[in-house]
Amino acid sequence: MTSKTIQPGTEPWEQLCQKCGRCCYEKLDYCGEIFYTETPCPHLNVATRLCRVYPSRTTQQPDCAALTPEVIAMGVLPKGCPYRRFFPDSPLPKTSGDLPIDLRRQLQLDN
Repeated sequence: MTSKTIQPGTEPWEQLCQKCGRCCYEKLDYCGEIFYTETPCPHLNVATRLCRVYPSRTTQQPDCAALTPEVIAMGVLPKGCPYRRFFPDSPLPKTSGDLPIDLRRQLQLDN
């Protein structure tokens, strides 16, 4: 399977998802790098790791980005995500703990 045979938004594309919920946590872009926070999307059921509004997620949660090749290439997905195989050299996101301490305090990430 290659990205040419699996088109984003199709059933085979959706089936690649392992339903781990890791991509449903708020992210920050700082100096061109992606940082995951410990804040889940308000629509993520953290117990089941499933989106409560998946079919309409991008309209109900404007910050939710559909997983397109362009989004994946930005480095928003964690290691082990099956979508990364299409862009194995894309950067890995970091955690908010990797942000400078002053920025973490300013964003109130160290509560």
